[in-house]
Formats: sequence, C-alpha cells, structure tokens
Amino acid sequence: MPHDASHSDIRQHTEYLLGITRLKIHHAWAVARSQSTAFTFSRSLSECIDIWRNTAFYDGALGPDSPDFSHPEWNRLLQDFLRLHATWGRDADSHALEEACLERLWPVLEPRIPADAQPPRKGPDRPYGAWSATLREDSQASVHLVNVYRPDSPFEHAAEFAGDLLRLLEDTRRKYPERTELFCGSWMNSLPVFQAFFPPEWRKSLHRPVWLNGSPGIWGQYIDRCGGFHQAHAEHLRNTGRHALPLIHACCGMDNAMDHLAAGRWKTMLASANAHPLT
Repeated sequence: MPHDASHSDIRQHTEYLLGITRLKIHHAWAVARSQSTAFTFSRSLSECIDIWRNTAFYDGALGPDSPDFSHPEWNRLLQDFLRLHATWGRDADSHALEEACLERLWPVLEPRIPADAQPPRKGPDRPYGAWSATLREDSQASVHLVNVYRPDSPFEHAAEFAGDLLRLLEDTRRKYPERTELFCGSWMNSLPVFQAFFPPEWRKSLHRPVWLNGSPGIWGQYIDRCGGFHQAHAEHLRNTGRHALPLIHACCGMDNAMDHLAAGRWKTMLASANAHPLT
C-alpha cells in the first residue's frame, strides 16, 4: 500500500511542481529562440519538456511526444500556450510567459499533488524497489528508476539496490527470453557510481542521443533528495541552456549484466567510483 503524503511531502512536492513547471516553460521558450534548432515553441512544448505527466489528464498512456497522441483538453491547453507565447514570447526573458502559462496550467496540475507527493517506496506496486523495466524495440529491455530511499541516496543502500536490479533482470529474462540486451537512457549514466552497477561494456557504450529529448530520463535530476526542487541544477539550465547532467544512453548484454551483479563485481567498481568520483 502506498504511504499517505505528509504535510511536508505535499509542501516539498508543491515546491517542486511550481519550480519545474516554470523551468520547463523557460526551456521551451529558450529552445524555440535558439538559432541552432528548428524547434518552434509548440514543438518544444510537445517534445522537450514533458509537462503532460504532471497533469490530471495523465493515466500512463502515451504523451504529446508520440505521433499517435491526441487529447482534446491538451490541444486546447496547447492553443492557449501559443496565444500566451504570441504575447510574451518575444520578451527579453521568459518570466512573464512562465507565470502566465503556470496560471493556465495550475488547475490541471493541482489535483495530482496529493497522490504524486507520496514518497515512492518499495512494496507491492514496486516489487523491485527503485527499479522498473519496459520493453523496447527488437531485443532490448529498458530499465528506469526512482529514488525509493529518499532522503537517502540509492547508493547508500547499494546492496539492496544491486539485488533488486538483479531480480528484475532475472524475472524479465525469464518472461521475455528474446530480450537479450539491456538499455537505459538517463542523466544518472553521467555518474560513475551508477555505472558501477553495470559491466564494463556499459561504460564503453555511453553516448548522448543526437536529438533533443524531454523524457523523465533527463528531468529527474531536478528533484532533490527530499522530493523538492533542485534549485542549483535549475539555475545551471537557465544560465547555460544545458542540463547540468546530460541525458546519456547506454546498453549491454542482459546476461553480462546479471553476471556482473551476481558475482558482486559491482562492489569493486563502486569502491573505485567512490574513491575517484569525477573520473
């Protein structure tokens, strides 16, 4: 059963939601202004920022970045955003546009707060703790994660973190024997301590995708350890136009990943990563 959100959880999540919504509108505005991309404000809203998941409309289905997506309420919101952008989008900064879009969005953001503020925890809905998996094209399975240990870091619970990943991979391999390759697209691939839980071929495969991407794989870095808004990372994006920790893709053989975890080789790599955190 999920834990009920406390007043502190709700306060932290509300702080996060206000901060991340403003930041995402700013980023869509900045991407649309950039001469290095062909992204309009409309396209940036749909493909670069992923506000959809925070709205009352989201039910786990595909979002605006999917070519098959269609949702009348979202389409009306998008038209309103475009009208607001026509008014405020040419300003020297995005402050007025952020506030106008946030005011328009808030009625469809606020209803999700009590449920979304609940700290994610290991349980029947999350049997593998921080980890979950989805199936990709061809032979790949993709792993995703959330911090079920907050306010601790997952790396403070390394043995459980590694054990849950191993169980997830074993069960996925059993159910889908054709899935022979493991994939993850996340800002966490930037971290040597995260790389330690995967075999050496994982690190060799690290690369940035060639396209702009607004998935949770990049935006997760704006949640701090308490579930609030990561202000330092937000300021970095506003000041530089780049995420502090970029989205990085990686892959390896599923069997190699399971062998790496089962043999405990992650422990040696984790010790090395902790000793040399910037390498």
